[in-house]
Amino acid sequence: VIVISDITDMRKLESIRRDFIANISHELRTPIASIKALSETLSEGAINDPKASTKFVKLVVDEADRLVKMVDELNELARIESGEFTADKYATDIDQLITKCVDRLTPQASRKGIKIDTSIEKGLPRPVVDQSRIEQVLLNLMHNAIKFSKPGDRIKVNARQKGGDIEVSVKDNGIGIPQDELSRIFE
Repeated sequence: VIVISDITDMRKLESIRRDFIANISHELRTPIASIKALSETLSEGAINDPKASTKFVKLVVDEADRLVKMVDELNELARIESGEFTADKYATDIDQLITKCVDRLTPQASRKGIKIDTSIEKGLPRPVVDQSRIEQVLLNLMHNAIKFSKPGDRIKVNARQKGGDIEVSVKDNGIGIPQDELSRIFE
């Protein structure tokens, strides 16, 4: 008896998982290295300078928050893969949601010398969506726009009705995604 199975999809998923783990490992190293360097600087005497120590402690907290966010995202991914994830959908005011995200990231953008502009069409319907997931997507897009933009750049967040849908876009002048990586964007 011979059994022949096409394992192409399985191999592709294994490759994606390996790439994902490598990316997560890289992403985790950055805040860990930052926390280590900041802690070492504090222990070498910066703790005695109130202005510097306050700044460094805030940076340590920010990096720790980044780590917590990554761990939360990994847990969420595990729930999605196991089928335990459920969406909490209800009518959502897109204008308020965008304003909340912009308000949250404006200080970070300002520190980098970047301005965030919004253009939200009046009278948009209230779509039934999982607000926290849409907020997470918007924050990720806006955070990336800030991260990859230069001082003096402008980020534009737009919302408009397009047919029966609501289109929300985040536009920036950052480096963009390399052409050969675009096909992998939703992996």
